[in-house]
Parts: sequence; structure tokens; C-alpha cells
Amino acid sequence: MKYLKLVRLNNIKKNIVIFLPLVFSGELLEINFSTIYELVIASIYFYLVSINVYIMNDYFDKFEDAEHPIKKFRVIASGDITNVEIFITLTTNLILTFSIFSVFNYLNKINLIIFLYLLNNIVYNLLFKKINITLASTSIAFGFVLRVFIGGIIGNVEINFWLPLFVFLSTFIVSTLKKINDTKDISKYYYFKKRSNKILSLILILYIVHLLMVISLENFNEVIFLTFLNIFLSFKVINLIFKKFLESLSPIDPLDLFKFNSVTLTFVLWAITYLQIRYLILT
Repeated sequence: MKYLKLVRLNNIKKNIVIFLPLVFSGELLEINFSTIYELVIASIYFYLVSINVYIMNDYFDKFEDAEHPIKKFRVIASGDITNVEIFITLTTNLILTFSIFSVFNYLNKINLIIFLYLLNNIVYNLLFKKINITLASTSIAFGFVLRVFIGGIIGNVEINFWLPLFVFLSTFIVSTLKKINDTKDISKYYYFKKRSNKILSLILILYIVHLLMVISLENFNEVIFLTFLNIFLSFKVINLIFKKFLESLSPIDPLDLFKFNSVTLTFVLWAITYLQIRYLILT
């Protein structure tokens, strides 16, 4: 169990972002099984690469994490795992990572992104997170944008400008709130809370731009009701998620917010209406 905690197995869910370009491209139903398979392998490969980053982060932050109300339970910060076990885990993971890379040749297409991801995390650990929260959150959000481009490259789908911006702003605001929570500085928390509405509005605008890009004048009448319903549900999803997050004065996992029934139900309704518009009516 401690090894699963060390490699943060639950963090593989962050790679859902890799599949977003395919979903929002409108080509999901046209993609063959091999492309889905390649995206899954790329997601696993990227997760294995990120394990090394997670372990190094935890190792260098172990003394700081030991003072944190939640992070103190991480296996390195709590001292539940030895340096030898950490070294063995890192070595095993590196062997597995290079094995997958050598077997699946198409992973060569994302070498530059992997390099940028590793470089970004080195700069984050050595510089950004020591300067201020904004730079640190920008670096984290950039890591999620890189996941978007992995999905576009491996899935061979075009990425419109709105999606990287949408992912960047969404992850930036969540990361900022989590880091402000970590500082326990309530003044910073409420300062950012007052200004977060502008970012949330821009996130919603970017999504609306995406809808307008895929809906033509010829078929607008067919989807007018669903479009406005979907936009309303988008607003509700964003509002509910960040309202729950803003109301919490303790660090939480953003995906845990979906445990709230209102958020889950609204998100499911949004997904159904979006898929109807994108794949049933406009295809």
C-alpha cells in the first residue's frame, strides 16, 4: 500500500486531460480502436514519467510536508518508507518507462513535450514555487496544457486555441486556491476569491466560443434549445465546483468535489447535452 501511495496512483486520473482533444474535436465516433489504444498507452507512459517527478517533489519537500495538516501523511514526509525503498521504486519505474518507450515507437512523437514537462518541473521545484504562488500555479497549469497537446498529437486531431486556454485557466485557478490554502493566509484567500470571478467568466466565454465554432447558421435552429441549456449547465458546473472549493478553507482534491450530488448530477446533464449537440445532431 505504501508503494501505491508513493507513486500516487490516484494521480493517473489527471491524464483524463489527454483525451479532451479527441472528445471536443467531434471525431470521437470516427476514431478507430487503435487510436484509443495509443492514447491509453500514452496516458500510462506520461503517468510513469510523472511518477519520478512526484517522488522527487515529495523527497525535497518532506520537511515542509511534515508540518502540513494533510501532506504529513504522505509516505516520505511521515517516514513510512526508507531511502532505499525510494531508490528501488525510482529505478524500477525508470526501467518500466524506458521499456514502454522502446516498445511503442509512436511515443517518439511526444519527446519534446516530455522534455518540456520535465524541464518545467525542474524549474518549478528550484525556482517558481520559492518565488510566489502565481508563478507556481502557472507552471502547474502549463503541465496540464502539455497533456492537451499529447492528446492532440497521439490522437492526430486538431487542437483549437480555446482548449489549451480553457485547461490552463481552469487548472491555474484551482492550483492557486490550493496553494493559498496551504499557506493558511486567509487575507490572500479572500483577495483571490474576489478576483476569481473574472477568470471563471473567461473560462465560460472560452467554452461558449467553442460551441459557436462548431455550430453553423444552417443547423443552429436544430440545436438552439440544447445549446442554451448546455451553456446554462456549463455555468452551473463551473459555479458549483468553485463555490464548493471557495467555501472550503482546507486543501482538497478538486476531483473530490464531484462527490457532491449537485455537482455530479449537473456535470452528467452537461455531458449528455454536449454529446447530443456534438455527435448526434451535428454529425
